[in-house]
Amino acid sequence: MLNSIFLENYAPLIIPFNTVCGILLSEKGVLYRNFDLIGIFLLITGFLLFFDRLYKNSLTGAKKVMLPVSLFLVLGAYLSIVFITIYKYDKIKLFFYLVFIAFFLTLGWVITNDNISSTNTQYVFFSILGICGTLLYLIPKYRESGEVFTYSLPLLTVFFTILVFSSITTPITTTS
Repeated sequence: MLNSIFLENYAPLIIPFNTVCGILLSEKGVLYRNFDLIGIFLLITGFLLFFDRLYKNSLTGAKKVMLPVSLFLVLGAYLSIVFITIYKYDKIKLFFYLVFIAFFLTLGWVITNDNISSTNTQYVFFSILGICGTLLYLIPKYRESGEVFTYSLPLLTVFFTILVFSSITTPITTTS
């Protein structure tokens, strides 16, 4: 685990920036039918930093074991959607959309405290559904017309920021 005062304080700002920029570059690559390695690198580093902060500060017990599995399954499902979109395998796209939603909801269950009436849990699941709606509906809808990032990029940024700030405990996100 990374022990850095800078990362401990500013991880909630770095994680949404990395993941949204990674998605932006990978979706730009999908628009031009190629694979953008810089976007995938930024996406993976954002997810690894998210994993590091969750593993270090926020989780206990069996959920520490399930966190890496669920986080990397979400990342793998998103990368498979990118590959399917690049290579035009439209027959199995719906299956991978459902797999991505299921894995992302599982990740939400892992990073919350199992109490659905908790405000943080509701924020986490709200942001996960917003991320899924943006990635699986808005971006493909506008990609067909050639303008990928009209409303989707600000929404994606807001939803990832809500997810990170409601699931990671740092000096920035803690209220006294």
